[in-house]
This record gives sequence, structure tokens and C-alpha cells, in this order.
Amino acid sequence: MRSIHLRLMIFFCSLLILTLVTMGIYSYRLSSSVVEEKTSAAVLKSLEQQAKNLDVQMRTVKKYMDLIIYTPEFMKVVETNSFDKTSYQTVPAEHEMKEMLDAIFFEDDMVKDFAVFKDERLVYKYGNGSFDDKKFKGDSIYKNTIAADGALYFGGTIKSDDSSETDGLYLCYGRKLTDYNSYQNTDVGSVFLFMDIKSFSAIINDTIGSGNGKSYITDNEGNVLASQDKLQIFSNIKDRSDYRRAYESNASGYYIDEQGRDTSVITFYTLPKWNLKIVQSMPRKDFIGETNNIIVATLALSVLMFAILVVAALFLSRSVARPVKKIKAAMKNLQDGNFDARLDVRSRDEFGSIAVSFNYMAVQLKELLDKLIKEERRRNETEISMLQYQINPHFLYNVLATIRLSAVSHHDQETAEMLQKLSRLLKRTLANAGRMVSLETELCNINDFVDIQKVLYNDKINVVYDVCEQSYKCLIPNMLLQPLVENSILHGFGDHVKDPEIRISSRIRDGQLQLVIEDNGLGMSEETIQKLKNNHPEHGMSYNGIGLTNVNMRIKLYFGEECGLRFESSAGRGTKAIINLNYTTDDPESTYIQRGML
Repeated sequence: MRSIHLRLMIFFCSLLILTLVTMGIYSYRLSSSVVEEKTSAAVLKSLEQQAKNLDVQMRTVKKYMDLIIYTPEFMKVVETNSFDKTSYQTVPAEHEMKEMLDAIFFEDDMVKDFAVFKDERLVYKYGNGSFDDKKFKGDSIYKNTIAADGALYFGGTIKSDDSSETDGLYLCYGRKLTDYNSYQNTDVGSVFLFMDIKSFSAIINDTIGSGNGKSYITDNEGNVLASQDKLQIFSNIKDRSDYRRAYESNASGYYIDEQGRDTSVITFYTLPKWNLKIVQSMPRKDFIGETNNIIVATLALSVLMFAILVVAALFLSRSVARPVKKIKAAMKNLQDGNFDARLDVRSRDEFGSIAVSFNYMAVQLKELLDKLIKEERRRNETEISMLQYQINPHFLYNVLATIRLSAVSHHDQETAEMLQKLSRLLKRTLANAGRMVSLETELCNINDFVDIQKVLYNDKINVVYDVCEQSYKCLIPNMLLQPLVENSILHGFGDHVKDPEIRISSRIRDGQLQLVIEDNGLGMSEETIQKLKNNHPEHGMSYNGIGLTNVNMRIKLYFGEECGLRFESSAGRGTKAIINLNYTTDDPESTYIQRGML
């Protein structure tokens, strides 16, 4: 249920906001009309300055043309030379013309090309631009220049032959060459000046508010000569509804167009001397954009009033929020496994009681976790010991059966050697029961075990070792490989393998030791491999007793679930047992510690 204090605060805040918003809207409407009028006048003033710049640009081009027309040396070179490419006189004539044009244009970056036509053919070109003179002669610019009879003709915007949609645009000016010193004003030829369109574009790029507006330089027929949007060049805007009124007058001014989707302010300025017009369209919202400060100020004031009320609540809530944040942080540390996290008890209120309870809970959880770790360690040690002792009786049973058969068969020195090897095996096995041994020691056990088995198989079993030097010192569980070798001998060869061979190899890569026991025996079916992979207990007992399942369990107990034993085999093609272990040369105690057993 809301308190009376909260309801009064909401009422006064709402009343304050309503008053401020009403005043803000009225001030906004009043100021927007004033700003619109002032800004339109400023834009028109800006267009006037642009028109002056445009006039200067046109006068500069006219000055270039006048210098060329009224330079006797230039007229003489054009008039007295045929510009035949096979004639020797053409080279000095072109060189002389280049020197005069260099002096006139004086490295003007806006001048791209200057072409001289005589007898209706291109005889000289100055600059780096490219255009097709035959195609150019058919253009209206060429024809209108001849028709202008010596007056400067502005042909508008043209595109060079190798230009793309928005590049290679030039402004073309033409003038007919006439020898006024002759009796009949002899027609000498014509010249054309190609200026970079940037000379016009630069004039309209700095328009006031042009970020969202559109500016054009057009002729009085509405043909776009230059624009901030180059895709608009060569289009005509005279008949567009928003610009139509701008071309109904030869003066200057502005008006508001409300026919489109957005209201726009159109300003225009006419240069009658050059048949040019500058037109600009700007969204009305850009004109009155500065009045948005009133709304911003209103909102800011409202936020300020709210802030004053909120600050008081903040001071009251901070005393509650601070201990809650500390409790939350301590619980997050506890959740992340830091059971040493504690809260500093400084108060005697409810938060102090919660802190005491939290500290007690953390102590209890830490003690419980330590107890669980110790119990898990003892359980793992017991399992390892039990598994190790499970192997030894199984192994001794097989060995003793072999010795018995040998003793019955031979009654000679060979029995003594077998007993000696058995004693070595028993000594190493019992001495290292439940421990980890080096791979070198394990291979010694395998060697003695195979020698004993050879007696039973008449020395037919051949063992090949392909062990890298670095792996000899690696520690592995005791009697890890013996069940796999025994499995190959007892179940892999049978009576059908003439030359039984077991290959034991090792390699180290990415911090892991891989051991491979491979035989050329009878192999296993896919079904048998899947049962071994899934630790099928029934099959594990019938196939190799507890040996193979024991090997995999011991690997995982010592090195973790990411390590283990797997088989690759197919019927009739032998069996490959692959063991992946973490490479370690530490003593067994440190291995337990790494896995959390101690």
C-alpha cells in the first residue's frame, strides 16, 4: 500500500512537470518561427556570397579566354600552321603554344584540358584529360560555340570518355577564334576550355546547414551543372514540384514547400549575366533545430527537480544498500569456491546478525568440503589398491600354470630360468604394488613376462620395441601394459598365426604420452570393440577377466577422465590397443595431489 508521503511526492512532481512542459511547448513554437525567419535570411545571404564566388569563377574563365583570343602570338601560331603530324614545323608550333598556355593558366589545378580546333578538326590539346574529338564535334557545345560568333559560350557539364558515373566530370567553355585584324574577320578556328567540376562543387559545399540539405548550380532551364550529390548531375529539376517556384522568378528569395512528405525551405539566387541559378533545399527541422534547446532545458529542469527528491531517498537507502552489496559480494565469492570469504561485523542490527550467520555458514562449508576431499582421497586410494591387488592373483595364476606345464615337459635348466624371471617379476610387482613406476621398469616386466610365455609357445612370439628415449622416465601405473600383452598372447594369436608378433611403441606430443600395443593376431569384431569401449561387464569377464576393464579404470583414477584406453581392430587384421596418459616424471605423491586425492 502506498504511503501518503509517496502519493504527495508523485502529485507535486506531476504538477511541476505539467507546468514546465506547457511553458516549454509555448516557448518552442514562438522561438521556432523567429529562428526560421532569421535562418532563412542567413541562408539567402550565404547564397548571395556563393553567387559572388560563382561570378568570380566565371570571370576567371572569361579572362583566360580573353588572354588567349587577344594574344597575337597565339593567333598567329594557330593561323599560320597546318598542324600536320608529319610536318617538322608542327613540333615547335605546339611547343610555343604550350609555353603561352602555361603562362596563362599558371598551374591552375582546376584547368583539366584546353583544345584547339581548326578546319573542324582537333589540332592541339593541352592537359591530361581524354575526350573523343569526333564525338565532341557532334555535341551541341561545339555547334553553339560556333554559333556564338566569338562570344564566350558556357556549355555546362560534360563527362570524359573514360569516366565512371561520378568521376571525370568537367565544365566546358567554348569560344570561336576570329582574326579581327583581317579585312573580312577571317575565321581561324575555335578553342574549348575544360574545367574540373570541383571549381563549382567547392562553391556549394560550405552551404549553411547543408548537412541534410541539397544544393545545386543549374542553368535557367533547370539542368543541374554541379551538386553535392554527383548522381544528380545531368538531371533537370525545373519541373519538380518542390523547385518549380524557384524557376518562375529571375530574382532571389525563399519559400516553404509543404507538398512533400517533409516540409522544406527552398532558397534560390539567380545570376542572369551567366544564365545560372543556385538553388538549395533544406528540411525545416534543420532550421529550427536550435530551438530544441528549449525542450532540452525543460527536460533538464524536470530531471533536476526529480534529482533533488531522489537524492534524499538515496541517502536513506544507502545505509541499507551498502551492507546488502557486501553480503552479495561475499556470497558471490562463496559461490565461486572461495570458502575463506568473511563479512566484517560492525553493526548490531539485522545486517550484523546476517553477517554472523554467513561467517558461521562459510566455516561449516569449508570444514565439510575438507572432510569430503579426505574421504574421496581415501576412497580413491582404496580403489587403486584393490584394483592393483586384483591384478596380481590373476597374473600369478597364469604364470604358475605356465611354469607347471614347463616343469612337466622339460625337467631341466629352462625351468630354473623361468623361476628366476618369475622371481624378478614378483619382486618388482609386489615392491611397487599400488604405486607408479617408470615406463622403463614396466618394459622390463613385459620382457620377463614374454620370455616366460615363449616357453609355452616354443619361442614363436616376437616382441618389437619402438620407444622414444624421452618416454623411458615417464611414470605410469605399475603393471599397466602386462594385461594388454597377455591379452594379445592368450586371445589374439591362437593356432592360426604362424609368426606372432607384438609391437610396443610410444610417442610424446602436446604434453601427453601415447603407448601403443599392436599385434598381428586374429583381431576383434566391431561388436566386441564396442562392448570393450562401453565397459560391458559381462564381456569383460568372458574376454579377459578383469584385466582390460582394470587397465582403463586405473588410467582414469590416476590421470582423469580425459585419459584412457581404446582399441582399433578388425577381424583377421590384428588388434591395436592405444593408451593416452598425461606425461609426468613427478613422484606418485605429487600426481595424487594434482588430482585432488591428497
